[in-house]
Order: sequence, then C-alpha cells, then structure tokens
Amino acid sequence: MSGWYPYPFLDPRRVGYPAAVGNTALVLGLAALAAVALKLLDQRLPRTAGPPAAGGPDR
Repeated sequence: MSGWYPYPFLDPRRVGYPAAVGNTALVLGLAALAAVALKLLDQRLPRTAGPPAAGGPDR
C-alpha cells in the first residue's frame, strides 16, 4: 500500500513483476528448505537433560 519494499529484489517497479514474483518464490523456497533442514537436524541430534522442573525435588 505504501509502495515501500524492504529489499530491492522484491520491488516490482525496479525488477518487474515476473522477477519480483520469482524472487519471492525463491526466498520462500529457501526458507522452507532451511526449516526442513533444521527440523531434520533437531530429530537427529541427541536429547540433553534440561533444567529441573519448577517445584521439583531439587528445590
């Protein structure tokens, strides 16, 4: 609505609408790929003991 874009590669006035849509898809794809990679890494890493629960016997 304001005509302001946070990054020049997303600004359709600068790069055109097809390129702006393609750039947006690329950014979203990379973010999704990073999310999947982090989820897989989280599942593969060993669990560690967390802090004791509040009100537990260690109190």
